[in-house]
Amino acid sequence: MSSSEKSPTEKDPILRLVAEHQDACEFLRESHQLSYAIALEREVSKALVLGAASYFEKRITTFIAAMTTHLGDTRVTALVRLKAIKRQYHTYFAWDKRKLGPFKTLFGDIVADALKKLTREHPTFKLDQDAFLEIGQLRNVLVHSNFATHTLDGTTEEWITKYKSASRFVDCVEALLAPLPRTISPGPPKRILRRQKPGDNHRHVKR
Repeated sequence: MSSSEKSPTEKDPILRLVAEHQDACEFLRESHQLSYAIALEREVSKALVLGAASYFEKRITTFIAAMTTHLGDTRVTALVRLKAIKRQYHTYFAWDKRKLGPFKTLFGDIVADALKKLTREHPTFKLDQDAFLEIGQLRNVLVHSNFATHTLDGTTEEWITKYKSASRFVDCVEALLAPLPRTISPGPPKRILRRQKPGDNHRHVKR
């Protein structure tokens, strides 16, 4: 199967990770190793949360870096990487409160107004946002608590659904952080929203 013919699971690194764990669990069950299968299944959701949070961080920081690289000024790019990206991702959101927090105004009025518009006009956007923040907050809990003994509520399938929902939020962030022209007229971010309509994203993106 060519790369263009890959299934959504094969294309998505997190879904592929989960599928590999589930295949291992199924193999253990078929081999009558039930205790090992149950033990592995308990870890699948935690692996998904950690993997997803890391993947989202990489995607969002890559979007931010791309905002400056198109300018062709390596000095600005270096400044942004050192002061706005490197070891700064954890400050973008109010993880403990599961709120957007600083991110709402981090990129000025254009993005702030777009986020308000999306929340007001597309109810599913808030659900996707909440799923993203929950995954990020739980990632911090897992990393800074006793990972070995901590358990997550919900089934693997429920966490897969939350991951797909959170991914749609990150897709919207990508559209909002797309490089702008050197000059842009003030007002609502119509150009950004036309580029990728976040409301349509929920209807048409297949996961």
